Amino acid sequence: MDAAISPKNDTTISIRLKVGAVLDSQLLGDFALSAGQTPPANLFLPYEVLRRQLKLAERANLMLMGPAKTQATVNDRLGREWLLEDAELTIHSIEPAPDATGGEHPQPVVEVSSPRIFLEDSVVSAALRPRAVLLSIRDYVKLAAPEPEVLRLLGKESERNGTSALNSHEIDKIIRKARSQKSKR
Repeated sequence: MDAAISPKNDTTISIRLKVGAVLDSQLLGDFALSAGQTPPANLFLPYEVLRRQLKLAERANLMLMGPAKTQATVNDRLGREWLLEDAELTIHSIEPAPDATGGEHPQPVVEVSSPRIFLEDSVVSAALRPRAVLLSIRDYVKLAAPEPEVLRLLGKESERNGTSALNSHEIDKIIRKARSQKSKR
């Protein structure tokens, strides 16, 4: 079935190669990932040759692992080796600018993208399952470096003096005045 979104060109390539040998079952010439009555039509060639012809980075569509005693062992190995790029996924945090949201500071959103047409169901369900709380930079700073008591007291004094609502131009003017008085002494 042709779909409007399926590309019409560059879907196949032709490679002319010289046969080096025909492998028998002793050399895994009949290797197959699933059982069947007919022998598989296998072609073994160096990965680099195929990668170069297809103009693809280091990619695979299957990962084989040796014996693993537990699921935890498999998860540990995957956690150390598997990257989002291996699944052709990228994740970006998008924090809307306050001027684009009327001065409000909405929570950032996360974008999961892929060069493939569709995301697999497992990727979508994993992306929708919260694992962490997303924080804006302002919220992160509040949590990572809580306000010391002295700054809190200075803030209260600034509110009492009416200096908490000064803009940067007014603050610069006060600083210049204080420096000029200090240099006269």
